[in-house]
Amino acid sequence: MTAPKKTFRYTASKAYYPSGGGYVYVEPGSLILYVEAHDDGRERTRLGRVLDSPTVAPNGPLPEAEGPWLRVLAATDDLHFGYIRYVRLDDVRTSRAMPSPFAEFFFSEELPKPETVVAMDNYGSLSDDYVMADLKRRRVARPRRLR
Repeated sequence: MTAPKKTFRYTASKAYYPSGGGYVYVEPGSLILYVEAHDDGRERTRLGRVLDSPTVAPNGPLPEAEGPWLRVLAATDDLHFGYIRYVRLDDVRTSRAMPSPFAEFFFSEELPKPETVVAMDNYGSLSDDYVMADLKRRRVARPRRLR
């Protein structure tokens, strides 16, 4: 499954790519989902955080024709460790500013009681705004931004 070719606008700190009717951007610290292709033809979607937009990798220059590129801290499937990947902007499927209230809620050290989470879901309230209210009630400290 290959995504259609995208047209990019690129600045030193933000890379814009088309999404629906407008452009969204990727910047250092963004949480992204990207596609990682394997030699046997398989593709996997990976979770990562953008570090920067380099022009040179440790083993040499990155091909300009395939860029722009992002240096990404990628997470393994089990979220036990990470690794550095050089990702073509064309392989990014979605980008979100971090930390989002839902991500903070999801990755917080303690979740509310299961009954509370189920009740929130039944009410249709597992959204950024509602979980932020829950985080404030539980006084969970917001993680610091990576900058």
